[in-house]
Amino acid sequence: MSLRDRLLNLVRSAGFAPARPAQLAPLLGRPPVRLAHLAEAIAALTRTGKLRRAQDGRLLPAAPAFAAPREAP
Repeated sequence: MSLRDRLLNLVRSAGFAPARPAQLAPLLGRPPVRLAHLAEAIAALTRTGKLRRAQDGRLLPAAPAFAAPREAP
């Protein structure tokens, strides 16, 4: 499984709390993740819209797609 896949699985997992990249690195399992490689994976995932950053730099899963309101019957 690629680093990008592991990162997405972690961020999308139940109970995930927004965190900074350095906090996520140890949670991504073996082999140990270099921060430079993690930064590249984060940049690629944010460009594709699968990941986003909060204003304080913490990572979040992508926002859910906008759902149009339902019309009343």
